[in-house]
Amino acid sequence: MGSNQNPKRFNTDHCFEQNPGNASSPPLQSITSAIIENIQDIALATDRQGNIIYANPAAYRLSGYDQQDLLGRPFGCLFEIDEDQRRHINRCLQQNCRQTLMSAAIRKDGSAFPVQLNVSSIQTTAKTKGLIFVAIDISAMRQAMEEQANLATAVEHAAEAIIVTDLEGTIEYVNPAFEQITGYSRTEVIERNINLLDSGHHDRSFYQAMWLTLRQGKIWQGRFINKGKNDSLYETEATISPIRDRSGNIKKLVSVQRDVSHEVRLEKQLRQAQKMEAIGTLAGGIAHDFNNLLMGIQGNVSLSLLDVEPGSALNKSLNKIEQLVQSGVDLTKQLLGFARGGKYEVSIINMNDLLQEQNLMFERTNKGVSFQDKFEKNLWSVEVDRGQIEQVVLNLYMNALQAMPGGGTILAQTENVKIDQDQYRPYHVKAGNYVKFTLSDSGIGMDQETQQRIFDPFFTTKEMGRGTGLGLASVYGIVKNHDGFINVHSEKGSGTRFEVYLPASEKSVFKKKRPMEKFIAGQEIVLLVDDEAMILDVGSRMLKKLGYEVLTARNGIEAVELYKKNQDKIDVVILDMVMPKMSGGDTFDRIKELNPTVKVLLSSGYSIDGQANEILARGCRGFIQKPFNMQSLSQNIRMVLESK
Repeated sequence: MGSNQNPKRFNTDHCFEQNPGNASSPPLQSITSAIIENIQDIALATDRQGNIIYANPAAYRLSGYDQQDLLGRPFGCLFEIDEDQRRHINRCLQQNCRQTLMSAAIRKDGSAFPVQLNVSSIQTTAKTKGLIFVAIDISAMRQAMEEQANLATAVEHAAEAIIVTDLEGTIEYVNPAFEQITGYSRTEVIERNINLLDSGHHDRSFYQAMWLTLRQGKIWQGRFINKGKNDSLYETEATISPIRDRSGNIKKLVSVQRDVSHEVRLEKQLRQAQKMEAIGTLAGGIAHDFNNLLMGIQGNVSLSLLDVEPGSALNKSLNKIEQLVQSGVDLTKQLLGFARGGKYEVSIINMNDLLQEQNLMFERTNKGVSFQDKFEKNLWSVEVDRGQIEQVVLNLYMNALQAMPGGGTILAQTENVKIDQDQYRPYHVKAGNYVKFTLSDSGIGMDQETQQRIFDPFFTTKEMGRGTGLGLASVYGIVKNHDGFINVHSEKGSGTRFEVYLPASEKSVFKKKRPMEKFIAGQEIVLLVDDEAMILDVGSRMLKKLGYEVLTARNGIEAVELYKKNQDKIDVVILDMVMPKMSGGDTFDRIKELNPTVKVLLSSGYSIDGQANEILARGCRGFIQKPFNMQSLSQNIRMVLESK
């Protein structure tokens, strides 16, 4: 750099032509110098060797250098220049051309910011050339571009379907989530109208209200039931926003739609499960009270049969009444099977064996139906009430047979499955191992409306008087009471498939013992506790007929006082489970405090549910289901008396 040159300013007068206009106008070079001095971008001039001979105020401000640090240094101290870019800069010097490069300006502290570097050659003397660098800070522009790119990436990877349309509903853009949810590809929907998704579930007023909101420039929120490419329906939660141009006019609409079909199904299943639980509680209460009434009838019939001649007309009438009572018992068993609780006698079984037995039985009596099986080897065992699970299979087979009046095929399958906790959340299923058995038929199938009601008590598709509507309701209840769950899949004309899941057991299968077939007399003292006067009356007479001495109590408080006075005499207590004032469980605990080895036979119009099992676990010796006859009473009371 010449010593006669001002280091702060660079004389650019010779670089530009003189203003040929009015002599009073400012010289062009003065205007140019003023512009360079005041622009907010870095402006540098270098000599032919690339050393800085001029820097504008913005260069100092943005770089952090002062004049002494910057002037005379190579331009490379301010910019990141690679070899390829350096060749382009040299070309400007040699060929008097211009280049635009993307680079970064380096501050004195070592930090950097992106710049667009515009390089051009200048004539500094008649024989010497130099370069002018103008570096435009593009940090904001690059940030905007990155944000735009991030936004585009977010839109492309969003889980929600994003649709851009014009005001007429013509589709201009959809993201990949739209393709996944609807089954349509982008090329299939671009430039088509959004009404291709219309399922027909929304009326004209629904769309009129939506479009009115949008044309007013307001955001619309709501739910659509849409139709996908394969005509399947899905439900979305949608937000549609109007997009305005710079003039404020609405030009486009952006719709963000979240597929909530799975959530809607879960909500429906949860509501169904809650409804079934409430109905089950009601059904259990009805069955309990009905069983108490049947107990009065059954007890009196059993006593009367002992006093009449076998084969007489009265004997036949009493036997007929007993059969009708048993029909009532079967009905309440179905109600109790549906209600909360309900396992009677638990044993370890193999579902392959049970299904094979049922297949053989039905195959003999239904010649028009082909029975097939596909059983898993080494199937896990289940801990269940065999009689109730047989009832489940029986009801499902009967349902299948009625769906195939002209014959068909029933397939029974079993498999071991593992389920995680979230897999069937609406059923409140515990994670773990399950045995799944599936019964499929080739019958007429069911529509969606029927499927939603098949487990409701007293719902039936049969003619009046042809069925109670309790078959599948009891199936649902029995499976639920075994901590299992059931799924149904069906379509009109395509058959029905029931999938039943039961918790697997690690215990080994053992053979069921056959019950005794006679009643046994006794001479012990029995305390009979029940809040129903009818039960106390008929129960006392049945026990006395069997040879027992009987004390009675009408509630738990009375029973505790009576036992306290006579505990040395009382051999066994027959205790009702459901009583006012003091429950059967509390009564048992109070009596057990008086005598830890007391022998108690629990009695209830309910079946063995959670409460009864808890009492049995605390030391109660046995359970007898109301209504019971002389034979059942005698066998159960002897079992308790002889227990150790």
